[in-house]
Amino acid sequence: MPDYEASVEKQIREAMERGEFDDLPGAGRKLNLGADEGASWWAKRKLDEVRAREHLIEAAQALDKQRDGLWTLTDEEKVRAEVARLNHEIDELNSTLPNEERVQKLDPGEALRAWRLMYRMRAP
Repeated sequence: MPDYEASVEKQIREAMERGEFDDLPGAGRKLNLGADEGASWWAKRKLDEVRAREHLIEAAQALDKQRDGLWTLTDEEKVRAEVARLNHEIDELNSTLPNEERVQKLDPGEALRAWRLMYRMRAP
């Protein structure tokens, strides 16, 4: 066993002797591993994780399309309302994502400035 493994094992044993693992939530109860039974439980669980991930990716892509649609709106009030709605959807999506994968919310002021610029470019 490499030295670092022996060191880790020693730290765990010492923590156990000090009682640091006593009274943990759920101590003494059977682990809830779900209804996974049979030899393929791990594969089923992985497929569920992949499907959930694909759903999140699709939701992020849908938000991108909606964000691109901001520039087609006809007035500033509609832009403000749509930015608020999109930011609410982004908040909901972000609540299911780890911090490093969260989608950046729209800055209402920046969105409005960009919309004004695009609007002027469209005007005859």
